Amino acid sequence: MKTKFLILICISVFGFSFSQIKISKREDLSRINKNWVLTKTKSGTYGISDKNGKVVVQPVYSKINTFGEYSDDLALVKNISGAYGFINSSGSEIIPCNYELEYIKTHFSSLHKKYIR
Repeated sequence: MKTKFLILICISVFGFSFSQIKISKREDLSRINKNWVLTKTKSGTYGISDKNGKVVVQPVYSKINTFGEYSDDLALVKNISGAYGFINSSGSEIIPCNYELEYIKTHFSSLHKKYIR
């Protein structure tokens, strides 16, 4: 009886661990890499994984905007403290999440030059 109970608990924990992430396809991610999907954790943070489950962008962002909104190979991201930055088409945070959205909207070209060119 004890063994059956232990097995039932293990199976429940195993199944629960896979339900922690919601996967959704997004056209802009497919354009960057056909195997990328947007992932959302149960806690509400976003990241990017490939279709095999390998994490490309850690799920630490409260928002990941579409690639191409500001630049073809950049996506605006918002961290959980509310600051904004950008990830590139390789999945690296290329402009750190240190900025307010209004600052990015008015100074994007200078940030782009500072961090990328």
